[in-house]
Amino acid sequence: MKYFQLLIALLLCATLQAQMGMGKPKDIKAISERKMIVILEEPDPKYLAKLEKKGKTDEIERVKTMYETFNAALKQAVADKWTMHKEVEYKTWKEFKRVAKKKREKYAIMYFLSKRASNFNSGYVAAKNLILHADMEEEKSSEHNFLSLFQTFTIDKAEDVPVDKWVFGSPVYSITLPEVYPTYVSISYAIRSTDTYFDKRVSGEKVNMKSFKKEIEENKERLAEKILLIREDWVAEDLDEEKIKSIYPHPVQLVTPEELDAAVRSGDKKYAWLVILPAINSSSKSNSVIFMQQIIDNENFDILQYYLPKMGKMVLAAYVGGKVGKGVLTEKTLRAMVDGD
Repeated sequence: MKYFQLLIALLLCATLQAQMGMGKPKDIKAISERKMIVILEEPDPKYLAKLEKKGKTDEIERVKTMYETFNAALKQAVADKWTMHKEVEYKTWKEFKRVAKKKREKYAIMYFLSKRASNFNSGYVAAKNLILHADMEEEKSSEHNFLSLFQTFTIDKAEDVPVDKWVFGSPVYSITLPEVYPTYVSISYAIRSTDTYFDKRVSGEKVNMKSFKKEIEENKERLAEKILLIREDWVAEDLDEEKIKSIYPHPVQLVTPEELDAAVRSGDKKYAWLVILPAINSSSKSNSVIFMQQIIDNENFDILQYYLPKMGKMVLAAYVGGKVGKGVLTEKTLRAMVDGD
């Protein structure tokens, strides 16, 4: 069986579930019985106009290429990882808005969206487009903390998605992506984990800590057969490859983002890979981010091992704000996964 981010989020604390759809079985069943629209992204016209006014024609082409790359990765991930619908329809937001309101009731919708934790009240502020690069933000940030910007993957009933005002309610299901600027790794992780979760919910299978730990005990035996790929930009500065190999008992390689992307696309079963998942909590009093880490089987996206910060720290952060866990692999988290703590 496959477990994924939602299970972990459910284990954190109730506040982490706010404003995120949890995928009720009746809603998921309704999604499965509808046609599926997958939203393709387009650059923000206002941003392109601003670049054109400044005469930055090369930058315009670069931005367009970003969106073409994202859409191509999305189409591949849907074909590779989404099993609920044999066929899907691809539309841009502009095309979706032209679908008659009554007709939308026949469709489910899959989309990605950039969000920020609100500074004034509980919840999140949605951007009007998917932000794919730091230069596309109104205010650049030298280091993202996932509160200033994070990406979400959402499944919902088409008639419940606003088309004129970007004020989103609680969808059927939504998760936060591991990357600020999504590559195939994030896109495929979101799609495959959601597809698996929907299957489990419809079948009536329960997901709880006891069953999760039991499954991990079974799955982690596969680690010895896998080459663990770790993205070099997801590793703490004081943790080099030599140190990692002295701690981790099985084959391991540090790779570039491009190399991990290629490996995940290949589906090569000899690999496993590390992913670091942020859980964003925004309340009326504070904002917090909790980082979880998982080792994923590249063949089927099973979780082979995981790391969670201490429950007390997570609950405290949910109420007082701040960050719990690291957005990178540290010696402590690596040793914890090796020891099974």
